[in-house]
Amino acid sequence: GQFPSAASGNGTVYVSDDYGVTWSGRGSSRAHTSITSDASGNRLAVTVNNEGVYLSSDRGATWTLANITGASSYTWTEIASDYSGQYLTAFGSNAGFIYYSHDYGATWTATANPCNFVVRSSAVSNNGQYQYASFRDSYRTVRSTNYGATWTEMTGLGWARSVACNGNGQRLVAVREEDVWIVGSIDYGNTWTRFTNYPVGSWVTYSSVVMDTSGLNIVVGGGDLSEVI
Repeated sequence: GQFPSAASGNGTVYVSDDYGVTWSGRGSSRAHTSITSDASGNRLAVTVNNEGVYLSSDRGATWTLANITGASSYTWTEIASDYSGQYLTAFGSNAGFIYYSHDYGATWTATANPCNFVVRSSAVSNNGQYQYASFRDSYRTVRSTNYGATWTEMTGLGWARSVACNGNGQRLVAVREEDVWIVGSIDYGNTWTRFTNYPVGSWVTYSSVVMDTSGLNIVVGGGDLSEVI
C-alpha cells in the first residue's frame, strides 16, 4: 500500500507515504519485536520486550503505552490488527495468555487459553472476527472465531511456519514445518489440501507466506531457495 510502516529491533518506527520509496523515523528508540497497522496506516501498534504494547493514532508522531497488567515482565513477540484498528491481539511468549482489545487498545483482556510459547506467525481477517496463529514450541496452529476472545487448535495442519488468510478469513495458506509443504484451506482451516507445482526437495526451505484480500494471489518467501514464488 501507499503507507507502509516498519519497526526497528533497536531503534525507531519508520513510516513511508510513497509506497516505501522514502522513509522517516517516528517515536523513541525501543526494542520493537512486531508492528501492525489499520488499513489507513494511521493507527499503529507495536510490541516492545519488557515494556508492552505502544499505540499511535497519528502515524507514529505520538505513542501511548497500553494498560496491560504485568506487561513489563513479558517477552512480546507478535501483534495483529484488523482493517479498522479496533480489534488488536498481542502475544507474549512468557505471558501465559493471549491479550486482546476490542476498543482500539484502550482496554485489554487476557484469554482463558494459556500460550507459554513463542508465536511465529499470525493472521487476521479484515473485520477481526477470524484470527489465526502458529506457536513455535508447542507445534500447534490455533484459530479464533470471536475476535481473539477464545482459541482452539486447528487439526490436520500441525505446526505452521507461517500462516495467512484472505479478507473474510475463509481462505488460508500455510507453510508446514514438518515437511515444508505449502497447504491451503477454503473452509476457515477445517480441512487442508497440499498445493502442487512448486519447487520441493531437501535444498528448499520456505519461511513465510502472504495472501491478498481475495485469497487468489499468494506470495511465498524462501530461505535456502533465496527467492519468492
